[in-house]
Amino acid sequence: MSSSPHRFWLALCLAMLLSSCATAKKVPDWVNSEPFDPLYYSSVVKVSTKQAGYQQLAMDTAFKNISMQISVQVDAQLSSVDTELSGVPLSEITTNIQTSSRNLLQDVELVGVYQTKTEYWAYFRLNKQNYQQQRQQLKNRAVELALQQLADFDSSTTDLVTGIPQLLHALEGVVDYLDLDLQVTYQNKPVNLYNEIVRKVKQLPLQVKPAFELAETPQVVAMQQLDLRLPVTVYYHKTESQVLTCRDFPLRFSFARGQGKLPATGFTAANGSYTLILERISSFEPNQSISAQINKDHFSAQIVHPLVKKIWDNLSFSPALISLQVVKPKIYLEYSFDGKQESNHKRLILDRLIELDLETTTDAARADFILSVDITSQPGSYISVLDVYSAFGNAHVSLIHAHTKQIVASESLLKIKSNASSMQVAELNTEVRTVRAICDELLYRMVSSYIMN
Repeated sequence: MSSSPHRFWLALCLAMLLSSCATAKKVPDWVNSEPFDPLYYSSVVKVSTKQAGYQQLAMDTAFKNISMQISVQVDAQLSSVDTELSGVPLSEITTNIQTSSRNLLQDVELVGVYQTKTEYWAYFRLNKQNYQQQRQQLKNRAVELALQQLADFDSSTTDLVTGIPQLLHALEGVVDYLDLDLQVTYQNKPVNLYNEIVRKVKQLPLQVKPAFELAETPQVVAMQQLDLRLPVTVYYHKTESQVLTCRDFPLRFSFARGQGKLPATGFTAANGSYTLILERISSFEPNQSISAQINKDHFSAQIVHPLVKKIWDNLSFSPALISLQVVKPKIYLEYSFDGKQESNHKRLILDRLIELDLETTTDAARADFILSVDITSQPGSYISVLDVYSAFGNAHVSLIHAHTKQIVASESLLKIKSNASSMQVAELNTEVRTVRAICDELLYRMVSSYIMN
């Protein structure tokens, strides 16, 4: 029983002691006046204790402030970088260095904290010398690797498809250290390594060029299944006197003008050439052209660094163009009525074929298709109620591929009726009525299904 009052007074004294210590706690000088030390990047941050995760928020804010201090120093050290050559604004380069250096902020030290019921102060700093030494070590390793990658690119010949990634990887290696000294000796010349690599990247569109090898403009029939082979070669103008072909090189193809079916991409063979196969022209535009370009996406997929990707994407490689003279399918009409080939009504079929975007020809050797129309008349009977004679026309129409002689389609129209005052006239009238039936019903279906499809 006597021990209970003793414990009570001990607890009370302890509480009073803690209270007096808290009241007497001195506010650090750095709370009221942020310290300046030329040996450190530093930041004092104040946040409300009412904010969730206020301690983490204070640290994040301090890291951001220290990064901004670093970026100011970076700006002052970028005078040797040719930003106009790379096409990347100085602000983006600075932001990139700031971002890439953020991993080194793990060495930021927490010097002290001060807290009241409502506010939290934290003092962080980073030793400038240690930070710069770490970046210098990383830069030295990057420069050593980049020099080897640059040399690998410069030694490329027909294997340029592997040389270009080496050049881009070299650029990725040094782009985070543009605020540091990148002066090196390369091929017995003093150069800024970044500027040298960028210069070579920017030269690529002048050195790497595809070219179609056909000397004459091909004539192509529209709307037909084709197998037109268009050889294209990729040349690497390494020097004024040394021109090489590029094996395994990626290309992409498209219609610069017109429409049709062809492969979207391809790779050159060991001799540096690719045979582009044009499968179809689906437009009647008379002057069309096909473009062959370097497939930049093939190399872009191998780039990790966003600044290097931007430099690469800004490059403009000139395409190779080949013109096409596009003609409509030619069709030759074989026509007969009761065994006679000449007829004024034949013109109706020819006019209808022209309306259907075909070109008619009188020379079967120049035709792509032959349209065989054989009409025969058949006498009917005397219709006493009308005092007229009836006759019927029967037509057999075949569409023939002119080169293979294969019958593409064949249809018949039977019992096309005609009436006249005499049997002879009725039989003659069956021709025009049957021809009109062919023009109205059959030709569109046959042409659209078997020529234009």
